[in-house]
Amino acid sequence: MRSAFPIAFVGVCLVSTPLLAQDCGLRTRGRCVFNMSGLAPGTTVERTVDSGVIASGIVPLSNSGSNSLGGVSVSSSLSGSAAYSLLEVQANAATSTSSTSPNGGISGVDTAPQTQFTDRLTFQKAGAPNGTPVQVRFTLIADGAVSRSLSFVASPLAGRVSLRATLDSGAFSNTIGIGLDTYALNPADVAMPASVSRVGTVFTGSSYNVNAGISVTLSFLNLSGGQAGQTGAVGRSRVQIEMLTPGATFTTCSGAAYTPCNADLNADGQVDDSDFQLFVVAYNILDCADLSMPAGCPADINRDAIVDDADFVIFGQAYDELLCP
Repeated sequence: MRSAFPIAFVGVCLVSTPLLAQDCGLRTRGRCVFNMSGLAPGTTVERTVDSGVIASGIVPLSNSGSNSLGGVSVSSSLSGSAAYSLLEVQANAATSTSSTSPNGGISGVDTAPQTQFTDRLTFQKAGAPNGTPVQVRFTLIADGAVSRSLSFVASPLAGRVSLRATLDSGAFSNTIGIGLDTYALNPADVAMPASVSRVGTVFTGSSYNVNAGISVTLSFLNLSGGQAGQTGAVGRSRVQIEMLTPGATFTTCSGAAYTPCNADLNADGQVDDSDFQLFVVAYNILDCADLSMPAGCPADINRDAIVDDADFVIFGQAYDELLCP
């Protein structure tokens, strides 16, 4: 039954491939639905946009539509962007019906993933033969929020929107993930923002594909008889890659460096007041093991299991620079 309910998903994976692996690319796409009964034949009731695969740059996502008739209105919108290492998407859908109108309306957003990238990494180490094992740290930082408003009594699942993030890599032995859900149906669901990291082994001379994507699917609001509803969701994901073996490096098909920016706590590509507010909350909690600490303890920048003055010094330097490197 879970497939009947809307889910938003962020996924990242690193998979070993032959040297002649697929090329890198960016893509954004998504469908907005804004349909209602009584519309004239030929009226547009949904719109799908798809950038196709684009090799470089920042690929925007923009899609929206609306209809209204006889006291009924429907609308949906979708926006975001895809860039190597940084993805974001935002969606909204609303339906409002008059109690005296015979018409009904339906709105929603789907198609997954809406923003995504694929890249290819090749690892090297000076003076070492191909096949030499080296260690890499792969980090996913994610942030998201959901909203729901209904004018009528409904079951707890009505209008549900979920936002999830996973990091699944062929270079590592197990999967790690983070997620947010308006209703905590899954034990793994946690609050955002959050970050997860995994250290694994890759081999020089080998190439690995990195695939990442975000999708937001909003519940289709099929309403009538004076009912009204709105759903919305926003998600961001930032991917970071660090070599831990001295002398080891990697090159990318895209040219992206995936430079760590651990002070970017909300994964929006810069270190500003919104990150500072998140840091202050964690700083006051101190202990990463405290149950009130945001999942993944992202403010623990130096990874010593506490958020203290040492983290504040690192954060302050990034905050002064504003932009992630």
